[in-house]
Amino acid sequence: MIVSRRAFLSFALMVALATVGCGAVVGTSEPATPTPVPQADDAGKQTYVVERGSIFDTIKGLGRIAAQTETPLYFKEAGRIGSVNVAILDSVKKGDLLAQMDAGDLGPRIERARIEIDIAQIEHARTVANSASARSDLTAASASLVGAQNALTRARVELARLEEGPTAEQLDAALASRAGALSTYHRASAHLANLRENAPREATISAESGAARALAALARAQADYDAVAWRPGVGASAVALALAQATTDNDAAQAALRISRRTSAEDLTLAERSAEAALQAYRAAEARLEQVRAGARNEDVAVARLGVARAEAALADQQAAYEAAAANARVDTASFDVQMAAKRLEAARVRLRGLEEELEAKRIRAPYDGVITFITGKQGEQFQAFNPIAIISNPTILEVSVEFDGTTLARVSTGQQAIVMTDAFGTTEIRGKVVRLPTTGSAPVGPQSTTNPRAIRVSFEPPGAGAQVGQLAQVTVVTQQKDDVILVPNSAVRRFGSRRYVQTLVDGRRRDVDIQTGLVTETVTEVTKGLSAGRIVIVP
Repeated sequence: MIVSRRAFLSFALMVALATVGCGAVVGTSEPATPTPVPQADDAGKQTYVVERGSIFDTIKGLGRIAAQTETPLYFKEAGRIGSVNVAILDSVKKGDLLAQMDAGDLGPRIERARIEIDIAQIEHARTVANSASARSDLTAASASLVGAQNALTRARVELARLEEGPTAEQLDAALASRAGALSTYHRASAHLANLRENAPREATISAESGAARALAALARAQADYDAVAWRPGVGASAVALALAQATTDNDAAQAALRISRRTSAEDLTLAERSAEAALQAYRAAEARLEQVRAGARNEDVAVARLGVARAEAALADQQAAYEAAAANARVDTASFDVQMAAKRLEAARVRLRGLEEELEAKRIRAPYDGVITFITGKQGEQFQAFNPIAIISNPTILEVSVEFDGTTLARVSTGQQAIVMTDAFGTTEIRGKVVRLPTTGSAPVGPQSTTNPRAIRVSFEPPGAGAQVGQLAQVTVVTQQKDDVILVPNSAVRRFGSRRYVQTLVDGRRRDVDIQTGLVTETVTEVTKGLSAGRIVIVP
């Protein structure tokens, strides 16, 4: 078949154009942006006016209220637990005995050491008495020394009594005193009530009746006299004598009534005073009982400790005086015996002091007033040195300890603002701040760390009473905040592959606008490029 030249050239041109077009597609290094299918008119669809605002990135977690100051308590040597005297969330005072190691035979050894001191004191006093004739000055100094030693012993015994608290005998005596005071008050109150209910008494009633009769008789006698008063010589008549007698009788009856009433009032006043005195005595007995139950006041313990310090200072002064007197005296057998007795007494005290310090080293006491937030172990269990037996927390300054996973934790830094909510304050949002991040690095030397490796600390100021260590708290940490940025609803942002765009409404028709996004929350998205405030976007 013969093809015309014009037809051939047209065919060749079409092939060439097709070839060039295919080459352009194959040689492109970046894929072309897909084009969405054109949409119909969007007039009347739900729209949103683009605005500027603030956006927050937050993370939430459930934590517990904890104390800012937490101190692990531990024994410095391994052993066996002898006793644990507290439980979790117990409130303790500074110096309270929390736990003790098994002391073995240390208790009997301390008692023997105290007996040895008593023996040494007796021996010392005896040797001093034997050398009194030749060593009067030394004897006086020694006696003063013994007195100071005894005073120190008494001061220490008194301090120990106050620190140990009331005995059962003291409590029983206080209870009996209160019961007796209450019984006395009941009797006085009953007597007062009886006087009030029965007043006026029978004597008063009788006196009032007699006074009324006398007054009536006087009125009748006066009427009889008035009827004949015009007669001559009436002053010597029987009617005048009857009036005089009635007047005398009435005066006597009225006087008896006044005495009776005064006596009743005095009895009532005395009964009221007795009842009030009995009530005050009962209140005093009740206060004394409460004081005994509460144990020694901090002021009493402080005074007792001051007494021990003064006794120790006095003992030191007497010891110095004794040594000066001994140095001035001639060294003879009696003086040598006294010195040896004093040294034996001193050695006995050193042994006792060492045993008491050894016993105290086996005890854990509260370093300050606080709350026990951790306790472990029970009687008879083995433990290792420096392993925390308990943790005491100071509840005066509270924080929230909240744990996050590694990915979330990487977004947290100190100084970030936070919101704390707890059941103690209902729906109140309490402002807080991240003050501490988890501990990193190797484990510390000495006492083992009790810090949660994924927990942060958030400080907050409770708006009132009610927050307690261990309570649950909801924490919201603001990890990022941007102000005056372009914001659109999340639902307005559309995706087509890796493309992000919104559909704007212009003259009633939609137009696709590519955007770049920044921070995204649960409801809104930050637009960093491609959109300005005032534009209208379509929300699906």
